[in-house]
Amino acid sequence: VDDCLLVGEETDIQRAKQILISQFKMKDLGEIKLIIGIQVERDEESTRIFQTRKIEEMLTRFGMQDCRGVDTPFPPNYQRVQTKPFQDQTKYREAVGALNYLAVCTRPDISYAVSQISKQMQNPTEEDWIQVKRIMRYLQKTKDTKLVYRADSKST
Repeated sequence: VDDCLLVGEETDIQRAKQILISQFKMKDLGEIKLIIGIQVERDEESTRIFQTRKIEEMLTRFGMQDCRGVDTPFPPNYQRVQTKPFQDQTKYREAVGALNYLAVCTRPDISYAVSQISKQMQNPTEEDWIQVKRIMRYLQKTKDTKLVYRADSKST
């Protein structure tokens, strides 16, 4: 199955759909609600994108579903302390990859924190894992945060 998302003026979208239908067997699924793990809500004034489900899945995957939330993704004035190596480097890399996906798609608020923990991909320590979990705790508290896009009637 190949999915396609058409974005543009309604008349252009309808014209593109007609061309595609004439060339391929296809089904119009209507208004977008979910694409590649990104939830979408639309109305006349705005489009909102968020990843509440993806965050909940990630928290469960790493055993953080019941964690207590924190107010910031990274501690202020953080100084990395060299501690013993984190034993499960694959787990560390999977967690950082999941966090990076969120940062790139809908959560720019965690970008700095994710960039800092990404620097330790080769040799993560126990302290680095604590920082990964802190970002997850922040996401637990803010999992319903949405990016909101509004059309500017002044733009051309």
